[in-house]
Amino acid sequence: MKKLCLFALLAWLFSTSFVFAQEDKEAIKKRLQNVYVQFLKEEGFVPTVDDDGDVKFKSEGDTYYLQPTGEPTFMALSRFLSNTDKTHDLKIYQAMDKTNREYKVVKLYLSESYSNLVIQASNYLSDEDGFKKIFYRCMKRIKNAEEFFKDEYNK
Repeated sequence: MKKLCLFALLAWLFSTSFVFAQEDKEAIKKRLQNVYVQFLKEEGFVPTVDDDGDVKFKSEGDTYYLQPTGEPTFMALSRFLSNTDKTHDLKIYQAMDKTNREYKVVKLYLSESYSNLVIQASNYLSDEDGFKKIFYRCMKRIKNAEEFFKDEYNK
């Protein structure tokens, strides 16, 4: 009986700590959304928060997304290119592979539905505000990787 009570107590403790951890992660995401929106406004962008909770903004006609992950020292900045014919042949994978090898901070991959090519720069940061120091460099790397990918794909 004591073992059963101990097991029940431990199960309850683990389940409540998981719920609190999830709440903390959601609170962090919300706080990061606000930090990202404020930063982008200060930099002259017009950010909005989309249905997924990502912070969407445009730069020189291109749409980008800052994606709060719930981890304050991690930044993910993405751009989505339409793949309307849902191409996923060897040629697109070879161009993505070559781009991924060329650009160390950026990774390219196809969305699950193959409808988008995702170009993402992600970094671990020394502190929560560290994204401000590398924000423009990440945007430039995404833009360069996009051009490199297109050149490789069109060869």
